[in-house]
Amino acid sequence: MKGLLAASAIAISVLVTPAGATTLAVWEGFVYVKTATSACTDQTGPGGGFNTGFFASALHAVFKPAGVVDNGPDSKLLLITNRSALHHLWAGKPFGVGNIPGTGFGGTANIFTWNSKFTSATISPPAPTASTQTVVLNAKIATFFGVAGCTVTVSGSLSHRPNLSY
Repeated sequence: MKGLLAASAIAISVLVTPAGATTLAVWEGFVYVKTATSACTDQTGPGGGFNTGFFASALHAVFKPAGVVDNGPDSKLLLITNRSALHHLWAGKPFGVGNIPGTGFGGTANIFTWNSKFTSATISPPAPTASTQTVVLNAKIATFFGVAGCTVTVSGSLSHRPNLSY
């Protein structure tokens, strides 16, 4: 009987888990625009304008830090607005300050690239693990959306997305 149970458990795990499965650690939630320069608040601009204060713009955020489980050496931050998606890539680096290449996908199906300057960038805890449930992300980003003079400060709490094996 024990042998049958063990064999059944192994068979189920083989069926459910693909060979060579990769496990990712990803956090998702919203970051809010706390401050924005006037170049960012133009409602006709590329980002559609960003609000601060009580009616702060909320950006859907997906964060994948480097070196956690099978995430690989790159950190990635995807920010989604009501009109566009912005992908930032820290190639071979942890999330932090620097000139970070970005790729944008616009509301008119256009693709654009630029470098954003992250003048401050922190996560708490500073070294999340696969069991970390919440990550707080804060950043000050210049040339946001590739717009000269557009600098935003964002802050938010992101929750761990479970079951990201493929």
